Parts: sequence; C-alpha cells; structure tokens
Amino acid sequence: MPCHPLAEEQHGESKVVHNAQVTASAQVRQAIRSAPVAASERVGVACSGGRDSIVLLAAVAEVLFSRGIPVRAVHVHHDLRGAASDADATLVRRTARRLGIPCSVQRAPVAAGPGLEARAREARYEAFARVARRHGLTALLLAHHADDQAETVVMRVLRGAGARGLRGMPRVRPLSGGCRILRPLLALRRKDLEAAATEGGLEWRDDQSNRDRRFLRNLVRHDVLPALRGGHERALSISRRAEAAYEALDAASRLLASEIVRIQTPVFAAFDAPALRELPDALAFHVVENAAPRALTGAAWAALRPVLAGGPAATLEGPLDASLTGEALWLAARAAPQESQPLTVPGTADVPALAWRVEAAGRATTRLTLRCWRPGDRIGRATVASLLKRMGVPPIVRPHYPIVCDGNGPVWVAGVLPHNAAGLELRVPSRDPATLQPWS
Repeated sequence: MPCHPLAEEQHGESKVVHNAQVTASAQVRQAIRSAPVAASERVGVACSGGRDSIVLLAAVAEVLFSRGIPVRAVHVHHDLRGAASDADATLVRRTARRLGIPCSVQRAPVAAGPGLEARAREARYEAFARVARRHGLTALLLAHHADDQAETVVMRVLRGAGARGLRGMPRVRPLSGGCRILRPLLALRRKDLEAAATEGGLEWRDDQSNRDRRFLRNLVRHDVLPALRGGHERALSISRRAEAAYEALDAASRLLASEIVRIQTPVFAAFDAPALRELPDALAFHVVENAAPRALTGAAWAALRPVLAGGPAATLEGPLDASLTGEALWLAARAAPQESQPLTVPGTADVPALAWRVEAAGRATTRLTLRCWRPGDRIGRATVASLLKRMGVPPIVRPHYPIVCDGNGPVWVAGVLPHNAAGLELRVPSRDPATLQPWS
C-alpha cells in the first residue's frame, strides 16, 4: 500500500475528532474522510502553492493516498508573475515529490488586462479538465473554505446574482467527462487552515496579488467583510437562505423546462421566447439561469430582457452571446469551434456543442472528416451559409454547425438531406424539433 512521509498512525482518530481538544489538522483530515470519494476513484488536488491548497494536498495524501487511492497534484501556471509563478510551480512539485505523489503542471498563460480574474478562472478550469481527461481523474479537490464562500456570496450580491449564484460555490459539481469538482473544506474557516499549516510544519508561498484591491475579491476580503459586524456569518446565512429559495424555484423551473427549454448543451441554450415572456420575472430568470451554459448574473439578465422583447443581439456578462431568432431566444457561451475529427465508415462522431451524434453507414470511397462550418464552404454551386440560412439555423449557431468533408471539400450538411451517394449514408439519428429540424 502506498505511503508518504507525513503519514501517521490513525488508530482511534475518529474519537479524537469529536474531542473538545481536536486539532485543526484533525479537522482537515476529517473533512477529507467525509468527502464523497470512493476507493475506486482517481483523485486530483488543485494546488496553487498557497497555504490552503498545500494543507489540502498534504491531508489528501495522508488520508486517501495512504489508503491506496491514486492521488495527483495539479498546478496551473498562468505565468502572470514571472519568477514568482515559476517558484510556485517549483514548490508544488517539491511538495508532491516529498509526499510521494505525481504532479502535473499545466501551463495556461493569461495576459494582464481587463477581466483578468474571470479570464484566469476560465483558463484554470479548462486546464483542470485537460489534466482530468489525460490522467483519467474522477474527482478534483479544491481548497475553498468558509471564508472563500462568504467572499463569493458578497461578490455575487454586488453583481446582482439570483438564487443560484447567491448559494455560493457548490460542494460538488461536474468538471469534464466523468470527473467532478469537490470542495471538502467549505465548513472550515481560514484560521483553521492557518493552524493546520503551522501544526504540520508545511511550506507554502504567499501570492502578493492577493492584496491588490483592484480585484473585487481582495476588496471584499480586506475591506468590505471586516467592516461588517459578523460579515462572514451574515454572508453564509444568505447562502443558506438562497439554497432554500433556489430549491423552490428549481422545482418550478424543472416543471416548465420541458415546454420552454428547446436545447441545452455546454455551449448553447435555446428557449421558447413567447412562453418565457409569460412567466413572472423571477421565475423566467431562474428558468434561463438553470439552462444557460454560463452562470447568469443579475446584470446579464437585465441586458437580456431587451433581447427577449425583440431587441438586437447582445453580449452579456459571462460572457454569453444572446440573440432572438424567430420565436427562439438563444444563449451561446464563447467557445472555439470543435476541431476536425475523422469519421470512419461505419461509425459515429459526436458534436458536443449541439448534443448531436453524426452517423455514417454503408461504404466510403475516400476518407471523411467531420468539422464545423467555415465561411466560404460550398457544396456544388450552393454555399453552406445559404443552406444554413434556408434551414433557419441561427447565425449564433452556425460556427458550430457540423459538416462532413472528403478530400475535395464539403459533401454533406447535417439536416439538409441524407447523403447516400455511392452507398454511403450520413445522418443525424435524432430528428426531434429541438435538435435537427429548422429553428423558428
């Protein structure tokens, strides 16, 4: 059974954690034991090199790795602070090596400038997903704690979030494929992790940018919450009340979703606009928020209302692109078109942006490739753009719309006609109105 240098005798420890003299380190270990991690899982630990994530990494190695569960440290290098960023990565590698676990350092450069926090977060989660896919991780643990949760709630209050946003960070949520994100330390305070780091004699690095008040989280952490009497407790109380409100709205919105939500994928959401207009504002917001491919803030909803009423397309916070095509309201997350992929015959290829599966049957006389539409594509004398327009495919969807090419260019556009020349048949098996038929 694998072990590591910080492992210690755990016999009788379950009694210790209930004792009034429980140590901070024991609280952290108990939080890890309570996390929904099965013995068959492959676990990643997001580690920036800061105190909180180093405490989490050491505890996970001690509690899970020592039980034979594969554990991997995951560090994302944004290259924002030059030599300091390199030193963060070096510390994480050294700590992982000392604990006897592998480490993945994933580079995800982010340029300084407006929206840095949001851009860095998006790049970080994309990097997490890449590592999870590469190493078959089923759970990725993050070190967010109760103080982080309070800060998140206050930030979302200031941004006008709805019930879903005011709940704060979820303990469990999907990441990519079969991997999910777990936040096992949300019940602990920052002071608990500080004490655990001291008790364990752990080494960590301080990020000086965490004191920069130009970033909203730092302003909330250092100025807003300390100025409020019982600020953390009040913020966490908001989170609990929002959870109850969210559950009620969620139940109502799920009853309506089958009639209003036309499509919901990681990139797109489409809604029956007339039906959405008939709902009370708070419920309409929740229906859209629940299906949107990115979190919907109050400011985003305010900007979306004119689009829903028939106004021009708009870009919302998120970022999300919104447009009205006929009687369908569309939301699209910013995402690069899917890369080209070979299409074997017989065989299938997925189009995640539209939740489609393209099927090839029969025989092919040449190699086929599935890719997204590109400006200038033609089939015979017709441009693919004109075919998509004729079908009613919204402009917001076209960059992700699948076509099949052979060595000479496009030969088929999903939804135009089944392609069965020379014994080859290409089709999208699902033909329900929410996916293949022309959108109104």
